[in-house]
Amino acid sequence: MPLAVRKRAYDAIGGHDESFVGWGGEDVEFLSRLRTLWCSEGGRVPIVHVWHPFAPQKANGHRNLELLSRALSLSPEQRITQLRDSRCLSQSQ
Repeated sequence: MPLAVRKRAYDAIGGHDESFVGWGGEDVEFLSRLRTLWCSEGGRVPIVHVWHPFAPQKANGHRNLELLSRALSLSPEQRITQLRDSRCLSQSQ
């Protein structure tokens, strides 16, 4: 799903989890945190997805599946807190 997120909302949910590398899982994890805020999924206009071949990781196995499973075992609020805390630490150094 294409996403448009205001900076205020992006910061409120902790931004992207940079522990995901390459294709897979990052959008599902991000959307689960975004749903803690009011959001309109799908909007009011039709969405068109342009076809493209599968990503190699999708065709040959999901290398972020374990990371996604671990992330989703925590509540979105717990993940938001962890990401915010890690951003604060990296910005203070």
